Amino acid sequence: MTWEISSLARRSIPLVCRKWYTVGLEFLYEHIILRNTSQTSQLLETSDPLTLGRHLGCIRGLEFVIQAEEIEEAEAFKELACRLVSMLPAGKLRRFAIDCGEFHGHRAKIFGPIVAETLQKSPETLEFLHLPCMGHPDLSSTEDPLYRAVSASTLQLRTISITGGNWNSCREITEMSIDRIILTAMKKSAGSVRTLLINCNYFSTDYDKQLYDFLASAIQLDTVHVVAGSKTGVLAHGLDKFLKEVPVLRHLLITPSS
Repeated sequence: MTWEISSLARRSIPLVCRKWYTVGLEFLYEHIILRNTSQTSQLLETSDPLTLGRHLGCIRGLEFVIQAEEIEEAEAFKELACRLVSMLPAGKLRRFAIDCGEFHGHRAKIFGPIVAETLQKSPETLEFLHLPCMGHPDLSSTEDPLYRAVSASTLQLRTISITGGNWNSCREITEMSIDRIILTAMKKSAGSVRTLLINCNYFSTDYDKQLYDFLASAIQLDTVHVVAGSKTGVLAHGLDKFLKEVPVLRHLLITPSS
């Protein structure tokens, strides 16, 4: 990730001298990535309230990348993550991503509230939103908290990503029933979206209605990145129809499965 590479330089700024320290903190906390419960806990507990508030006020990008071994701590992580998001200044966050592998079953019930809390915190300033690939029937309900948060928010997103992220296994989600309504929930915000990253399953006849309903409102969409997965035939079958629905498309990127 480019943010991780650039963070090497950002971390060095506060170390130059005392005068650079205060200025450097703004860059240091501009985009943070939390990978487990202990990192989140340390961020919340190692500073006095005043200093913590100043640090959190610098955050413009926030990523939760939860490795598989940390899923056992999911409940504790949810509490810490929701607490962290609730302490962020309203209307400041621009980028948010949550990556926890396949987003289904118990994982979705755990991590869904974190996304909902985030969308309520900065609905009008959030430009980039990444959600992991979703593959369980529970999310296909308008009663789901995540669906309600997405559909009720006045989002001005520039980029929406619904892919496997760091988990290659999600590229082979073709045998799993992916979520049918997340793009429907985001239709209200489609008008501002310029870049869409999706799994190839959305091109199948089982799910293409949600995709094309979304595209009908995505009048500024000019870049689409598709993770092809293990069954590229699904993509080949739906590609002609897709291209007709996005007349202003300028860039189409296709990532095959490894």
